[in-house]
Amino acid sequence: MKESVNSGLRRKLLVGAAGAGSLAALRPLTILAAEAGSSVALGFAEIPAGALAEQHLYALPGKVPLIKKTYRPPNFETPIEYFRTP
Repeated sequence: MKESVNSGLRRKLLVGAAGAGSLAALRPLTILAAEAGSSVALGFAEIPAGALAEQHLYALPGKVPLIKKTYRPPNFETPIEYFRTP
């Protein structure tokens, strides 16, 4: 009985340590991604941060590329550059 209690505690300790270690390892990546994908730094102050990294441009035959939001059903969005006045 004592053996199973110790192994359960040991398992919980290892799971907690692994989770904390993975969070600590991923933290620098999120900071780097936030700096690289900042929409304000790219000149798109009206778009929320991180939105540009998620968009995929797709051009239908004979058309200009549009932002593809979903695949089924196809849902396209006009890029913001087309709404800016010269």
